[in-house]
Amino acid sequence: MKTPKASFKMYTSQLFEALSSIDEERINALEESIFLSIKKSSSIFLIGNGGSHANASHVCGDYLKTFTSLGVGITIMSPMDNCCYYSAAINDFDQTEAVAMLMGTLIKETDQVIYLSGSGNSVNLIKAAKRACSLSIRQHAIVGFEGGALLEIIKNSIHVPIHDMEAAEDSQVIIMHYIKQRLCGRLIGSDHDGGDYAKYNKRVLLNEVA
Repeated sequence: MKTPKASFKMYTSQLFEALSSIDEERINALEESIFLSIKKSSSIFLIGNGGSHANASHVCGDYLKTFTSLGVGITIMSPMDNCCYYSAAINDFDQTEAVAMLMGTLIKETDQVIYLSGSGNSVNLIKAAKRACSLSIRQHAIVGFEGGALLEIIKNSIHVPIHDMEAAEDSQVIIMHYIKQRLCGRLIGSDHDGGDYAKYNKRVLLNEVA
């Protein structure tokens, strides 16, 4: 049995180094875009494959529970959670077209899409991003490794330069959790006295917006 060469300290230090190298303005831009979607009551769609899809599903549930419990309306979903749609689309058409088919139909110009991808090179996401560009749909992406095609297509993407799929997926959740804490402060206010906000505030580190 082989002994793993990496230690937990090495894993976390490499993840920290990659996260620390991100242009924070890119994160701020995604935060602002989500903020505007919430204020305008437009829809937010998170899309990914595999572990990134699981992260998209988690983030949607997390944001929905948190903001609705604080009295803030939000429409956020991961369309690939609809396994009936996804399996039918890839069976009747093509797996690489299943996401692109949603652009301009389910996902409108007033909405926004956030792609989560380790490599940035998933063909189904690339096709969707290109179609969304032609329809002027707002898009963001969080990508690892070299950023891939998504980094080229979506210029305001958040690039986490780490060559480790698991760590790249870790970074997606970290960034989206950070943004959620920032948004809670902006949408509710740190002086909010409501019991639900007080309960939430006790669970997080960022209880004030800088």
